[in-house]
Amino acid sequence: EGLQQVTIPLQEEGAAAANYKITLHFAKPPGSSAAGNRKFDVKLQGETVLKDVDLAQPAEGKRVPLVKTIPGIAVTDNLVVELVPAEENPAPQPQPILSGIPIERE
Repeated sequence: EGLQQVTIPLQEEGAAAANYKITLHFAKPPGSSAAGNRKFDVKLQGETVLKDVDLAQPAEGKRVPLVKTIPGIAVTDNLVVELVPAEENPAPQPQPILSGIPIERE
């Protein structure tokens, strides 16, 4: 099962929208399978911002976290981050580990 959605309060209710730069830090789960077997999409505020993320293929080698930065995300109150399996009925696999979410107001 694992993390599927997290909601982070950023602004008070009624505040004007502000843009944020969101950085997501992922770690490969222990026991993960081969590349392509555990892909997922990332949504911010309900919009897909990363498609087919595959933690079995880190850009810089083993034990190196995958870091993705998405600028210009408009937030009026809460930031909503969703991790969505790329397949409708994925095989049971270890879930992605979201180990950090630095957030900067732009």
